[in-house]
Amino acid sequence: MEDKIVLILDALRESTRVEFSGLLSGFKDKMHGVMTFLAGLELTRRRILLLRQARPFSELWIYRRPEDPTGAANGERPPEGEPVENEPAGGGHPSPADADEEGDTGA
Repeated sequence: MEDKIVLILDALRESTRVEFSGLLSGFKDKMHGVMTFLAGLELTRRRILLLRQARPFSELWIYRRPEDPTGAANGERPPEGEPVENEPAGGGHPSPADADEEGDTGA
């Protein structure tokens, strides 16, 4: 699973979000998909990233948590009244805020 964690984190080093299916391209083994999904769940549990899906059976998006000097990216809450930046939705891809508005299934 550590290899899949590295795969996800490397993809998110280049961008703030990545499609789950994009992480599967080039791999034919179904176990790669299963382990990559489990790695995504583990990183979500560690509060390193966010998983979002706008509606059932739609694309699963993996988001980097915003880096924040208050420590919110490490699972800590920002001080009361501090704004938390949401990344803008671009290219028709849902941002975490957009997914919530469209009936986020929450992963």
